[in-house]
Amino acid sequence: MLEGYDWRDRPVGKVVLRELTASPVPTEITVDFTAIDAVYYRLRLEKTDGEGSVTLKYVQLQQTGEPAESQGWEGSWIVHPLDYDTIESQKNNERYYFFRQELNLEDTIKSAQLQITADDRADIYINGEQVYTETRTGDTWSLPVTLDISEYLQKGRNVLAIRLYNGVYRYGLLYDGIVKMDNGSALRFYSDNSAWVARASIGEDAAPNPLWTEADEQHFMEPDYDMTTGGWTHAEIYAKAGGGGWGSIDFDNAEYSDYKLETNVFSFPKNTVYAGDTVEITATLKINEKLPKTNSFAVYFWKRNSTSRICTGTIALADGATTDSWPVGREFEAKFVLTVPLFLAEGSYTLQFDNTVAIVSDYFINNKVGNLKVAQPEKTVDTKSEVKMHNGKPTVFVNGIAKAPLWYSRPERDTQFDTAEMAGLANGGIDTSIAFILPRETLGELWMADGSIKTETIDKQMLGTLAADPNSQLMVAIDTTPPQWWLDQHPDECVKLNTGVISKESFSSELYRKEVGEVLTRIIAYLMEQPYANNIVGFKITGGTTYEWQWWGMNGNANVVGDYSSIGITAFRKWLREKYTSVEALRQAWGDSSVTFETAGVPDKAARTATTFGSVLSATENRHAIDYELFMGDMKTDAMLYFAEVAKKAVDGRLMVGTYAGYLLNVINYDMASSTSQTSFQRILDSAYIDFITCPWLYSEREIGYSGDYMSAVDSVTAHGKLYIAEDDDRNHTTDMFEAPDARAAVGWTRTAEQTVETLKRNYAYALSKGCGLYLYSLAGTYFTDAQVQQLASQMMQEMTLSLGLERESVSDVAVFYDEQSAAYMGYSGAELTNELLYKALLMYQRRELYSMGVPYDTYVLDDLAKGLVPEHKVNIMLSATQITAVERQAIEERLCKNGNVIIWIFTAGLSDGNTSDIANLSALTGMQMELVSSPNGQRKSIGTVEVTDYDHWLTAGLADVSFGAIEYNTLSPVIAVNDQTARVLGYHTEQNGWANAAGLAVKEMNENGRQWVSIYSAVPCFPQALLRNILTHVGCHVYDENASDVVYADNNYVSVHSLFGGEKTVRLPKRSTVYDVFNGKIIAEDVTEFTVNCEKSETRLFRLSSDNKLRSYFTRTAGGSITPEGLQTVEKGGSITVKLQADTGYRLDHLMVDGVKTTVSGNTYTLSDIGESHTVIACFARVYAKPPIVEPDDPTPDEPDTPTTPDTPVTPTAPDTPVTPPVPDTPDTPTVPDTPTTPNESEKKPVTTKTVKYAEHTELNWPAIIALGGGVLAGLLALAVLLVLLTRNVVFYRGGKRVKSAHAKRSGVRVDSLERRGGLAGVTAVVKKGYVRRHAGQTLQFTVGGEPKASVTLSGDGEARVNL
Repeated sequence: MLEGYDWRDRPVGKVVLRELTASPVPTEITVDFTAIDAVYYRLRLEKTDGEGSVTLKYVQLQQTGEPAESQGWEGSWIVHPLDYDTIESQKNNERYYFFRQELNLEDTIKSAQLQITADDRADIYINGEQVYTETRTGDTWSLPVTLDISEYLQKGRNVLAIRLYNGVYRYGLLYDGIVKMDNGSALRFYSDNSAWVARASIGEDAAPNPLWTEADEQHFMEPDYDMTTGGWTHAEIYAKAGGGGWGSIDFDNAEYSDYKLETNVFSFPKNTVYAGDTVEITATLKINEKLPKTNSFAVYFWKRNSTSRICTGTIALADGATTDSWPVGREFEAKFVLTVPLFLAEGSYTLQFDNTVAIVSDYFINNKVGNLKVAQPEKTVDTKSEVKMHNGKPTVFVNGIAKAPLWYSRPERDTQFDTAEMAGLANGGIDTSIAFILPRETLGELWMADGSIKTETIDKQMLGTLAADPNSQLMVAIDTTPPQWWLDQHPDECVKLNTGVISKESFSSELYRKEVGEVLTRIIAYLMEQPYANNIVGFKITGGTTYEWQWWGMNGNANVVGDYSSIGITAFRKWLREKYTSVEALRQAWGDSSVTFETAGVPDKAARTATTFGSVLSATENRHAIDYELFMGDMKTDAMLYFAEVAKKAVDGRLMVGTYAGYLLNVINYDMASSTSQTSFQRILDSAYIDFITCPWLYSEREIGYSGDYMSAVDSVTAHGKLYIAEDDDRNHTTDMFEAPDARAAVGWTRTAEQTVETLKRNYAYALSKGCGLYLYSLAGTYFTDAQVQQLASQMMQEMTLSLGLERESVSDVAVFYDEQSAAYMGYSGAELTNELLYKALLMYQRRELYSMGVPYDTYVLDDLAKGLVPEHKVNIMLSATQITAVERQAIEERLCKNGNVIIWIFTAGLSDGNTSDIANLSALTGMQMELVSSPNGQRKSIGTVEVTDYDHWLTAGLADVSFGAIEYNTLSPVIAVNDQTARVLGYHTEQNGWANAAGLAVKEMNENGRQWVSIYSAVPCFPQALLRNILTHVGCHVYDENASDVVYADNNYVSVHSLFGGEKTVRLPKRSTVYDVFNGKIIAEDVTEFTVNCEKSETRLFRLSSDNKLRSYFTRTAGGSITPEGLQTVEKGGSITVKLQADTGYRLDHLMVDGVKTTVSGNTYTLSDIGESHTVIACFARVYAKPPIVEPDDPTPDEPDTPTTPDTPVTPTAPDTPVTPPVPDTPDTPTVPDTPTTPNESEKKPVTTKTVKYAEHTELNWPAIIALGGGVLAGLLALAVLLVLLTRNVVFYRGGKRVKSAHAKRSGVRVDSLERRGGLAGVTAVVKKGYVRRHAGQTLQFTVGGEPKASVTLSGDGEARVNL
């Protein structure tokens, strides 16, 4: 049998496979079974009787069912089999693929349909005729096309042929078709491995197909084409529809479904309903066969006259009925109930049944069965969010209540968004807050060339998100890259590369900022006017490549640099003027006597190439290049802060604003120093317009066993009162990852559910210990659909919520310092990008030594030391700090060089003071004399490793055979050696390239003016954890874990161990504590200074520490009520806590979330009893919206008409005289000013009555004659006119005696909001017509504004009613 275990290692069920019979020879056994919800299985064999043994040679579990929902598709995404394992690879870029499939039809064609989509695009042929060619741009694969192909098919053999073009990244083909024939038969065909595929390429290609020729290209679509050429093979299924990273693809089931609802009657409410109301809909139905059992159908809401559906809902059968109770073959009445989504804006909507379940009869086109008129309850937009310090850490507050910063982020594309994933996490208590809910290319999809905003796209994503979780608090991400039409109109505002290529917007462009800022303001204003405005808690503003503020065109290619645009050069020159103020200062700094502010330009490759210091630019010799990198960083920061200010002001400062920022530790190559890093990060930290920043995990630290460290100096972010939010976009076992091994490692790909769980626990434990936020980013959808992962996420949410009640502070004795401007010093070494080596050797490998020390460490930028934001640490490591300014040096001397603290200087730390680069700067900082090492020909040498030679010092005591450094990279430079007789040399550069006796590791005990400290210099990176542990012991740091393979996180409340190899772990505590196992929910040790646990391989354990053995629970609420007691509460094991619940006026208690489980309560109290573990209880209150009576636009009951008077009998007209032929007129004289005409006598009026009326100048009509000819018609028209008048308005409004408006009166009242807006109600009198008064005598008619009564009148008598408003 198989035994399943959940994420807590608890047994969750068994699957009995089969009984085995004895066999003397090896026997292969295959067993099919249905998997249960578990993280992993154990195979158990039980012997029932007899003697003998069982030997297992090979056991394999293979999933045969695709977990992704196919949404009705039978077809799968297919690819060429040679690309199956490299579908993500760039070698598939710019390649053509060709597909063929034969269709054999037994009769003539009645109808035929094909649904198809391709990534990137496809041309479609049938029997050699082109049926379709893709002309759309963008992610067209998300919108399949449906084609009528009946005219292209014939009885007998047919050939479907497809040419697919892939531009970049993955590719795939998905199609599904059905042919119905006149004899009643049908053929369904679709993409699978029966299709044939061949491939060709354009341009350079990593794996060309030599068999493919131009003739194949020209004739592959023809039925008689010879497939023995061209290298054809059967296609490979890459993923079911709904999987493979493409996500949900819409499928039109109309031609496929066997289930039809025959009806021509769907009865919808005729009157307007409120959003949020539950309404009843009835239908007279007939079915010819039973439908699959269900109690509900998915439905879609379409805004009337729109081209896309706005949101999804559910219509349920009334009274708990199910479809299996419906009779077959006869008509019956079905009752449905529908809850109108609360966030639908006012207007008319069409309801459409999802056709994947059933098709409504053709009477209703496209399953659209009826219309609803929707009104919105009265709402006030008053949500407020902010980040402020709380219990020692920056904390999110929404409407004054602290929120645990564990969130979910949906994917940008609707096709990849799984509402079940979001709903599942929400049901477990996860805040679905941080949500990229606007399109990935925001402005490209919203900002139209005519200047309009496509608000329908906004509403679709917002409402689609809220459909999954109506309570979600949304962080709206808006990208600032302009649409292509804007880029085309403004090429001079775009980045120009040295290759001449025009990329996208330049961060230097003021026009870009101005116009996009205006659009950003309009988008936010629209959002704030919508019914969902109160769900919005903030904005995340993005820009540049990958939305992370990287310069366009300059990330990844060593030979491509910019910005050579005219605006870029102009902005650089302006920046130089502000920095240097005089041309003399500029010339001195650059060492160029000819440069001016009018001639300074972009540095070329030579200017960017380091000379004296090899891999590192010189502040003296390469000032031009360094200045340009700093300028590029400033322009990026300028744009970020500009848009952050725009967003903040657009909401009057009510909501949080943040962005991607602080990429200090992930500079991968030189051109990305300016593109990726933030050389002016301090400006972001100091900005009042930024509340939070976010970064992904470091790409080098994601694999199991690594630290999961951050890209930024997270403790500096915290010190500035900003919230750091880690983006967890690790690719897990639910994703298809067939990239190269290094790419898999970079994105943290986990192979199994168990690895996913342990990695997620590690990432969470780190965030918890740092007081950071964490959002689970389902980048391509379905990352968090696994039920076990959702259960773990719920547990994480409960503990993070509880942590809000704890005083939180760092316990680290180790600080690691970075300098934000040091990225500008990264240069070329010949043709090699040496900062890639610097990144790996200095940052990546050094961090791996740091996180195996057995202690936590803090990270800061050096500027914060000078600002007094860094508390004292015993061990201080200058890691990525090539530049240390005079101000920073003074701060180091005053704040670090004392109390026996240790400072470790690594590689080029302090080589530059910001003005010069000189070995003397490093000597002055370290207190040790340094020198550059040269080879005999004068060329600077490259570093390698340092070998420890002296083991008689406390730094090296107890060690042996220690060698460390840039082992993989022997091209890094400069080589620096200690040349100081007063320093203790402990190791030397290994003999390499012809030199020896160069000291590479030295220590010096310093005592300056009574200030004692220890200076340690390492000439190579990767300072080893063995030496670090000796330093920790020497200065008295507390070490939690002696195992060098473990990663430790800790603060004053928590300690966590992430174990690569597993086994028994002893954790030492800084003080006596009771230890609570968070993930297993129990106390495991009381009043101890150390404890021992067993860890599985790759497991993460998390423990909460407390000073007593009581259990802790946390009680909180949403806005709109109270819970008493509130906050952190303690109780003895087995005890109980009762809370009182009270809703505020205008709110109601909706439910409780108890340990992530939605719980309903009756009454106003709730009790936790027999408490055996920690709990969280959140009281969730809901607004009670005012719903004033709805005044319908038409009153179906007309006023009673007044009795009309009998008209006079018309006079019989006389026959007209025969008209005289007029003479030819004389030439007219110039007219004089006419006298004032007199009123003519009746006798002067000439009657004009003819059967044919000719309208001539000055002709007058004889009305009595007309009445005589058509008296009956006129009487009818008069009656109709009276009726029309009476059917319309029955209240008239006068201001100062002048009629200004009319309206419809209803029993529910009259709304006068528009009058209030247009001049106010002062001096306005309402007159109710007498017919309405007579019919409704006794009624009190209310006149309201915004739902509030302004005046009323009681109707009585037979005359008009009047009231002054």
